[in-house]
Amino acid sequence: MPVKKVIEKTVELLPIHIDEFDVRANGLSPLIVHRFSDKAKKQIEDKQQKRAKSAKKARDPNEEYLASLYTFPGDVAGVKGCRYGVPAVWFKLAAVDACRFSDGMKMTMARGTFHVMGETQDSGGLVLLHYSSLRMREDAVTIGMGSRDMRYRGEFSDWWVNLKIRYNSACIGVEQIVNLINIAGFGCGIGERRPSQGCSDQFGMFEVALST
Repeated sequence: MPVKKVIEKTVELLPIHIDEFDVRANGLSPLIVHRFSDKAKKQIEDKQQKRAKSAKKARDPNEEYLASLYTFPGDVAGVKGCRYGVPAVWFKLAAVDACRFSDGMKMTMARGTFHVMGETQDSGGLVLLHYSSLRMREDAVTIGMGSRDMRYRGEFSDWWVNLKIRYNSACIGVEQIVNLINIAGFGCGIGERRPSQGCSDQFGMFEVALST
């Protein structure tokens, strides 16, 4: 039986040039959030596992509103001093989507060259939300087969966030990222009823304020 010859090769592992910078995004229109609640998750799990259904309780608008909010670990929605946030990935997805409006930048390129980091590792990737007011809004929405239902969600006004960006400086520059985020704020937005959802609403719009 012939013996296979093993050829050894030296591989040069090129360094990845990772840098960071901060950029502030100021809200231009109210931000509507709608977190996927633990109650909704349990309903899906019960249906998948074919568990017996209990009788439906009367809806509690305030409970649904509080459940729509993203909170940091240890904080309770509705309690004074609660820290609210939004998923950091929302800004990354909006910036990647904004490549459609930016000449020379491909979405596949943007996805792998930078990331928007959450405040802490255990916060579900949230960035801290600064705002002047928070209220419960009521919206009639269309669900399956054209039927209508009510949604009770949080709406933040005069909001802003500080975003920490990590990027591969060998592939993309600060100016490119900042401009993508700024374009995303106008053409895409974040949260519910944002421009990129294909409707005439203009909620969740923002603009870049400064970068370092």
